[in-house]
Amino acid sequence: MTEISVCFPAQSKNYSLFISKGGRAQIPELIRKMGNFSRIAVIADSHVAPIWGTDILQNLLDEGFAAELFSFPAGEENKNEGTVQKLLYALLEKKYGRDTLILAVGGGVTGDIAGFTASIFLRGVPFFQIPTSVLAMVDSSVGGKVGVDTPFGKNLIGSFWQPKAVIIDPETLETLPEEERKNGVVEAFKMFLTSHKTAFEWAEKNLSLILQNNAEQMQKMVETAVTIKKGVVERDETEKGERAILNFGHTIGHTIELSSNFSIAHGHAVALGILVENRISRLLGYLSEEDETRILKCIRSIGFDFSVLKKHDPQELLTLMQSDKKTENGAVRFVFLSGLGTVLQEDEKWCHSVPGELIIQALLDIRSSLGDA
Repeated sequence: MTEISVCFPAQSKNYSLFISKGGRAQIPELIRKMGNFSRIAVIADSHVAPIWGTDILQNLLDEGFAAELFSFPAGEENKNEGTVQKLLYALLEKKYGRDTLILAVGGGVTGDIAGFTASIFLRGVPFFQIPTSVLAMVDSSVGGKVGVDTPFGKNLIGSFWQPKAVIIDPETLETLPEEERKNGVVEAFKMFLTSHKTAFEWAEKNLSLILQNNAEQMQKMVETAVTIKKGVVERDETEKGERAILNFGHTIGHTIELSSNFSIAHGHAVALGILVENRISRLLGYLSEEDETRILKCIRSIGFDFSVLKKHDPQELLTLMQSDKKTENGAVRFVFLSGLGTVLQEDEKWCHSVPGELIIQALLDIRSSLGDA
């Protein structure tokens, strides 16, 4: 089992990521090492609950733990305050106390919802992240960002609440649909593009094997991505500076998700966001034509339908962007690449304001260049 430690100045927040095939079988042992919990709440969505939720629950019951499974309807559209309230009320009705441990079993939506529930239930109880999607494994399960979406934008209500442990079992990817694997691969590429040129070149070369869920290549991608992310969040836990680079592709990506009423999945939207934000960077002279072309080719090779961008009005997208968390004084700000594996940093800032007309120009450029791809 690979163990990667995440360390903060406040040692009480430190935790480890455990990565191994079949690693979910070690959950009872890890729980015993973490402390004494009278009850365990396993939270999973309606897609994951019948598979990995019940699998993990049964393992806990067999090991003598008092555990129950709590489920909610799957889908980004259900990542909201209403779902969290229902989970909180269910826990309160069953008289769960402060010695409760919550297990978030599933993808990024589940991790955000269960983690946010843990952060506010009885003013905060511990939780484990047990990601079952590529996206959650490489990104959202690490770093302690939890929260919900609103009609005004994604993730505008939430907390920083670090898990007590992250257990990554690549076996859970065997039931993951191909489209969900592609969504996760985009988040890994985001990490490589912003922080590690060599990792990007490796992933670029091995993309077909990764998309086929080749066990060796997939595990290497996950381990590389989480190692990069843990370094970023250790240096900037609450996004006062460097951690903003993890939002690369997300300013436009989140807007596309919201505009589509979440019919476009997160990774798909972020892939589009990467292409548009790179075009802005190119128009501003930060990113070379060669690097932009190389990234465009690689992202398109993942296999998304990029023609959906034509369905979104650029002015409408710009208006929605103005509710993004990184907006300052009404100006939309972006993370830009200045090369493969390198993020633009000017005046000690990682996010940079851009005039609205330039954003619209980039959106139109990418819509035109993608054609019907």
